[in-house]
Amino acid sequence: MAVFYAVLLLVLATIVANTVYPYFPIIPQAFYQIFAGALLSLVPLYHHFVLEPEVFMLLIIAPLMFYDGRNANAKEL
Repeated sequence: MAVFYAVLLLVLATIVANTVYPYFPIIPQAFYQIFAGALLSLVPLYHHFVLEPEVFMLLIIAPLMFYDGRNANAKEL
């Protein structure tokens, strides 16, 4: 259950960072995401949290690869 909450917090932090970006576009979007991740690192509940590589691949990398594969232009490929 801790993995679920950690991933949920990461997704929410990303959503918040991406929502704030249009209001202050002077700072690059990646900096907002880094700042959100740094704030999450201060949550005492997750100081000793370890995300297994298999879970990371399943929950983060696989959807990103699926999205990129789905939206890839065949002519450019």
